[in-house]
Amino acid sequence: MTQLKEDHKQYKTSRNFQKHPGTSFGNKQHKHIIPMCLFRALFNCTMNNCESEEIVEAANIAISNLLPTKSRSLYDIAYNRFKKWCAEKNVQVYSKNVLLAYFSENAKNYKSSTLWAQYSMVKSCLIIYDNIDISKFPKLIAFLKRTGDGYQAKKSKILTKSEIDRFLSSADDK
Repeated sequence: MTQLKEDHKQYKTSRNFQKHPGTSFGNKQHKHIIPMCLFRALFNCTMNNCESEEIVEAANIAISNLLPTKSRSLYDIAYNRFKKWCAEKNVQVYSKNVLLAYFSENAKNYKSSTLWAQYSMVKSCLIIYDNIDISKFPKLIAFLKRTGDGYQAKKSKILTKSEIDRFLSSADDK
């Protein structure tokens, strides 16, 4: 249970209050009495304003390393393509309908495996940069699954042992 819920429960049972100095008006100092749960909620350091610069810098470094280093450029390309599409469509908020429309439009030009790769890259970037988790959009996932119906991936041709031996024996040694 979170601290806020515990404080609220304690407030309801014991009526625990915290005195908090208010502002002074003229010569009088007004004191406000507020419930402890509200006091903690109001003055809890959940905002960045109470975090040290060192903490913020360490968090930013950790965030910058969340994307894979080798394929970071691919992630950025997929994310920027999505952002560009949103700008063209005058989209302000990334909702499930926006993402469904984006992937529906891309489904006309790309195969299912490419859509899933794009989904994964856009999902990672939206979580990191915009704090939006699109894995919670079940209609989008259902759409992506439906695009894969009947899809047969191309299999690479594999050389047999005799073909490899023939190549090695007949190939030039230069």
